[in-house]
Amino acid sequence: MTFRSFAAVACFISAGSSVLADVSAVQVWEDFLEGIKSSGSDVSVIQDRSAGQVALDDFLVLYQDRDIGMRLEMDIGQVAFVENGDGSVSINLPQQIPITMEFRDNYSQVTSISALLEMSNMRGLASGDSSQITYDYSADQMALRLQSLIGEGKRIGPDQVQFSMIANQVSSTATTFISSLREMIGRSNIEDLEVSGMLAPQGEDFNASWVSKIHQLRFANSGQTPENVSVQQLSKALKAGLNSSSVISYQSGETKIMVRTPDGDFSGSTSSTGASSNTSISKDGLLVLMDVSGVNFEAFASVFPVPINGELGSFVYGLTMPVLPHSEDQGFGLRFEINDLAVADGLWAMFDPIGQLPRDPVSLRIDVGGMVKLLLDYLDPDQLEASLDSMEVPGEVSQITLNAIDVSALGAELSVQGAFDINNENLSTFDGFPAPQGKATATLSGANALLDTLSQMGLIAGEQVMGARMFMGMFALPVGRDKFETEVEIDAEGGVYVNQQRFR
Repeated sequence: MTFRSFAAVACFISAGSSVLADVSAVQVWEDFLEGIKSSGSDVSVIQDRSAGQVALDDFLVLYQDRDIGMRLEMDIGQVAFVENGDGSVSINLPQQIPITMEFRDNYSQVTSISALLEMSNMRGLASGDSSQITYDYSADQMALRLQSLIGEGKRIGPDQVQFSMIANQVSSTATTFISSLREMIGRSNIEDLEVSGMLAPQGEDFNASWVSKIHQLRFANSGQTPENVSVQQLSKALKAGLNSSSVISYQSGETKIMVRTPDGDFSGSTSSTGASSNTSISKDGLLVLMDVSGVNFEAFASVFPVPINGELGSFVYGLTMPVLPHSEDQGFGLRFEINDLAVADGLWAMFDPIGQLPRDPVSLRIDVGGMVKLLLDYLDPDQLEASLDSMEVPGEVSQITLNAIDVSALGAELSVQGAFDINNENLSTFDGFPAPQGKATATLSGANALLDTLSQMGLIAGEQVMGARMFMGMFALPVGRDKFETEVEIDAEGGVYVNQQRFR
């Protein structure tokens, strides 16, 4: 939630709006202030309200999270909201905003970070009326740069650590709808974003640096925030109607890393042809889905004889989970995919010089889900701490679904699917564990050909090949040429069957 208050203050800069409207400087300022407070931040400011203008001085925004020992302070200084002749309001922000963050650990040790937000050629405009205000902003550049770092009472200078985040050609439009639930819909564009850093500890023969660049970054977001409820009390806010969703994408990106140590140097680089992510949270649950495509990677290490390089078709990560207790079971899910991972022939040649192994791309897919009943509100710090002290079970899984577990590598393929219901009332059948009931099917192909190749290469012994084939013969049925299938079923009485033959 810190980012939300940061963005509300730092990004209220506008390219101008063509919509003629009737909104006052006071209304814009009060909506602006409400947006900051809804993030859980406190505001200290001196106001001077005059005809057609609100001038602010000593404008300070403070965000604190005592649970994690974090404190963020933004010294905005002077701001002016000035009414225009067409019913819109210009928002004039300073060119520079100092930012200070402090982190306090359990031993009262404080780490202090000072940064400076700089905005070039910023323009801001608000239009609308008292119930609906649209903000347009733009800046040629927005840059956040580390100024100083103090840890354990010692100042760490820029010769030891550096960090910067620079966004070029920034533009955004956001509309707030003011009611009992403060609703906001917005979109933002950044043509180029660069994040860079350097670390060189004093007295150590070590240094590292990295640079990441992202091109044509796009944001779209919407959400509702209840009045008089701080998002720091996340559980309470969600129950009152807080919800948020966002879509982020970029067209291409690249990263370069360099590490130098006494034992050798390392350098690496990655690039991708784009990525997207979808995130949403409400009282109904949390949803995260990320997809990165067209990844190329390359790494050099002085202790490794050949470079490591290759490409990845796509990387996918997804998560669905409930966030608040409910009288009924709620769905959960986890998705993880690595698709078409291929490495260069030089790396293959290290252990397969004559090309005996199939060099097809490697893929891995895990997609599991099910139903769960939360028994406590783990977003409530008091309930979470009490449950940890009492070792209370946070929830009960009532169903597990194996939508897909697929592995493809070295010419062999494994696929698993199935579903099981979990009886949490039956703890006797499986010695204190909830009793499952259901069926799963696994299909394996290309295993014998792979075993033969590995044996010819001398990577596994003949008796190990024999043992693997005996195992497949006991638990798998042939369903085609070098293709096997295994079915595992657990019935209501706790009987375990493999290919309809009882094993328990």
